[in-house]
Amino acid sequence: MRQIDNYEQFCKAFESDDNELKKEAKLLLFIQNWIIRIIDYMEEDTLDYSLKKMIEQNVDKISNIHTLKDALSSIVDDSGLAFRHLNENMREKIIRENVQMPVYKVKEINSYGLNWLSRQSGRTIRQKVSSAGNSIMAVQRRMSFDTAENRLFVAFAKEIFEQLNTKLESLGKIDSRQIVEEEDMRDELAVFLRRDDIAEVRRWENLPPNNALLSDQNYKKIWHAWNEIKKLDERLQNDSDFMGNRLATIFFVELLVYFREILQIPQEPVEVDYDEYNVYLCEKQLFCLDGDGKTVQISKDSNHIYLSSTKKDIDVEFMGNKLVVRVSKEEDKEYEVTQDNIYTYVKLIATKLGVGLSKTNSIVQRKEAQKFQNIVVDLFSLHPSYIGDDASYEKLSERILQQRYTGRDIDGDLRDYYIPCDNSNAIKMISGVTDTYTIPFAVDNGSMEQMKRLVHMMENYIVTDSFTYVFPDAYNELQLSMVHKAARMVYRRVRNVPLSIGAAFKFQTTKNFRNNFEQGDFLLVVNLIDDEVTFTLVAGEYDQNLESEISDYRGIVWERHPTSTKLFKDEINNNIIDFLTKAGCAKSEKIYKLLGLDGLCDESDNFSVFFGNEWFHVTSEIKQIVERFKNSINNELMHQEALIDYEIDEYDERFLRHLALGYTKEQITNLRGMPFGVKSLEKRQNELVQKLFGSERKGMSINATRLVVRALELRIIDIDNLYSDEE
Repeated sequence: MRQIDNYEQFCKAFESDDNELKKEAKLLLFIQNWIIRIIDYMEEDTLDYSLKKMIEQNVDKISNIHTLKDALSSIVDDSGLAFRHLNENMREKIIRENVQMPVYKVKEINSYGLNWLSRQSGRTIRQKVSSAGNSIMAVQRRMSFDTAENRLFVAFAKEIFEQLNTKLESLGKIDSRQIVEEEDMRDELAVFLRRDDIAEVRRWENLPPNNALLSDQNYKKIWHAWNEIKKLDERLQNDSDFMGNRLATIFFVELLVYFREILQIPQEPVEVDYDEYNVYLCEKQLFCLDGDGKTVQISKDSNHIYLSSTKKDIDVEFMGNKLVVRVSKEEDKEYEVTQDNIYTYVKLIATKLGVGLSKTNSIVQRKEAQKFQNIVVDLFSLHPSYIGDDASYEKLSERILQQRYTGRDIDGDLRDYYIPCDNSNAIKMISGVTDTYTIPFAVDNGSMEQMKRLVHMMENYIVTDSFTYVFPDAYNELQLSMVHKAARMVYRRVRNVPLSIGAAFKFQTTKNFRNNFEQGDFLLVVNLIDDEVTFTLVAGEYDQNLESEISDYRGIVWERHPTSTKLFKDEINNNIIDFLTKAGCAKSEKIYKLLGLDGLCDESDNFSVFFGNEWFHVTSEIKQIVERFKNSINNELMHQEALIDYEIDEYDERFLRHLALGYTKEQITNLRGMPFGVKSLEKRQNELVQKLFGSERKGMSINATRLVVRALELRIIDIDNLYSDEE
């Protein structure tokens, strides 16, 4: 196919009457634009580039259709700012010249000047000067632009000006290809090259680069751009000679883009080599999950793409601008690839695999970070909740979750990649390859490196000067110091608040606080985290100064007491981890620790994990199990709280429970371990009425049935856990 050998031919091909030549030029332009766009996205990313991000960013193709960039466009983009800076701030050097000047202006004279003076007529210096018209050959200092770096700079300006002229004279006539920035650059170059002060800058002799070209941030960009200009012809020749490999790379990525809403594609690090036109994944085979829970394999090798599902195997081979589609048990089909039909053939290949159609062609919009003056964040959640300036309660849709991925890089060297898993619908968890962590994980591991990276992830979504984070009472000061240091690297002012104190402040805004809470009273704050429940007493002390400043708080300040814990490890194992194992999770405990109870609910039908040989999908059934377990724990805690609040002992609880079961007082007295007669039970019943109804009674007669209903409402007894004792 190759008819284009250099950049000039490439540009003029767009005006050619030869349709085949024009078709080749358009395809070469598309190939160059495609890899340039990916490189641009990578340069914008502060973290290691990831497969998820590359797929999302490649969805937006339509908006770039009128601004396709070639290799020269990339050079202009990379060097534009440097050129404009140097145009105003070229380096200068001091040069010393021997010139004849009036005596009164002479400041320095050298041996050359003395020799000149000696040749003048006259016996004395005065006579010699006078014979020369009261002037003398002396040293004059002035600034000059004639430096090695400026010779390169001027040579670059001339070269890129000529190339831009060639391009814009041809491609500029096509409306959809006009690039305003390049026209502006050409005009600025023309003005620069007409400057009088650069006329003395001598020719660049292709010398080795000096320190300025290697170290100065602007000259360095010009030096890089100069070398890229020299590769324009070579790059076009390679794109044409290796077109099959280029197209295989493009189709591989675009197939992943097409499958983004059909398959769950695990997160993975990506590297891109611009010169070699290579999009590199650590793993040669990509294992994805379809809607039926079946594995789909996608891989690329040289100029081949392989796709495999439970239904079909497909081999796509690219030979120049031709592609051959080989489907199991079907006849081979050959197609010609042009710029206009690439995405048509991507869809054709994808549909032949038979795993469904793309749900939408919508463009993914990158979410901008929200800016706040002050914010309070529950930092220890998979999806952190926060309260911003408007006091509204929100939860991040993204996860604060990251992986360290160990694999071979594009050069074959073993290295660690750090990839965000904030909105990935699938990840890998493979021993020796991945290390997955959240903020609680980083705290438990004592890893400052992990913590810093996770907080920087938070910065992508929340920007503020005043950052306050809430932490569980179970954490100590040593653990929190690491969190605080990491947060200070991102946010100017950082404070922390224990969860119990945060809960107390919340309680302080309620009607219950205003009507019932008195100084010296306590709050019991209960929190479930991992496999333990923490109990923290918070005392309300009176402060007269506070009451005068904030009357709504009634002068109450909070004092936190030491936290105690109760382990629910057995309950977690029996109810959650057991079920995860039965659901096919190879690392149930790890997944539970990673996601937590709330995470398992939030990620329902939205998150899958690949363990190297099998998948685990967080289903809605898992969410139901978790919610039932949370309810049971909550009921138990409320039950314990009610027993404390209403001073209910074991005999009261047993008495109420059996009344709910329909036992008479006579039958209850016969229970083993119930050392009360009927009269004592009647007295106890009256005491319970007073405890549970108090002032609400208002002279109303309360029978046993009403008493039982009240006990159920207050969670003193559990309707789902009613059982009888031995008689």
